[in-house]
Amino acid sequence: MVERWIKSNVSSKHILIAAVVLIGVVAFYNWIIMPQTGYLMAAQRYESAAAQLTKKSQIVQKNVEHVKKNLSELQKKFKQFNTSLFDPNGADKFFSGIQNMAEEMKCVMNTLNLPPGYQSSQTGNSGAVNGVAARRATLSIAGSYKNIIKLMNKLQERPEQVKIDSINVKSMDNNSNQLKCDIAVTIYVIR
Repeated sequence: MVERWIKSNVSSKHILIAAVVLIGVVAFYNWIIMPQTGYLMAAQRYESAAAQLTKKSQIVQKNVEHVKKNLSELQKKFKQFNTSLFDPNGADKFFSGIQNMAEEMKCVMNTLNLPPGYQSSQTGNSGAVNGVAARRATLSIAGSYKNIIKLMNKLQERPEQVKIDSINVKSMDNNSNQLKCDIAVTIYVIR
């Protein structure tokens, strides 16, 4: 019985030592190894996320460069478009200078008809909406065919766009080379 007790005592010592060693190993694993593996896993996830963000950043940067290029092209086109437009004062000067142009080209200006809704920059509404407005006029001139062509070319050789919508040419009489010409002109004014 004593032998049994001694044997059970020895085996319980071994069990106790094994239990303490096992507890020590589990504690060592939980306190030292487990946090390190967690850090390593977090570092791997961070590297993966950083690589994905770098790829996305490169894609976004390429898109931004493409958009900047398109924007600069659109700005150039907008600048070119704006140079083809009259400002309100320029439109008034253009219409008031048509008679002088006609006289320079040896044509006689009979009439210049502006539509009833036309407002000059001096009488225009200061609260007008911004945008582009078409200004139309009909002019009636008399002159030779050659001089009328010169006048139309002179009207259109401006940096601003002058559109000739229609031309109606009639002979003044059978014995003369003089023609009567009605020209419908449109210009575009930026407000």
